[in-house]
Amino acid sequence: IKEGAISTAVISPLREMDSFTISPSKQGKQFVLNYSLKNDSMVKIALYSANGLMLRQILKEEFISKGNYHRCFDTSALAQGAYVVKLDSKFFSKTLKVIVGN
Repeated sequence: IKEGAISTAVISPLREMDSFTISPSKQGKQFVLNYSLKNDSMVKIALYSANGLMLRQILKEEFISKGNYHRCFDTSALAQGAYVVKLDSKFFSKTLKVIVGN
């Protein structure tokens, strides 16, 4: 743009996005999986060891309607250490690291 020129820009609203977060539960020995889907989709959530071995399906692939969800995951049977939780849907995939302590 040249100095003194007038420029216009169209600013579009942010697109609503799918999201996936994990937080510790107040109950202890649990994590809360928080996910938001902006479209209906098949969804699966799995727990993996730090070296990539699938240990458990938290949510077997099933149809989930768009919306916000919270799911508790009990970690009492897991050894201390680092794990990976992965959410997959038709439109979104995200992997998060979790640490299981005492």
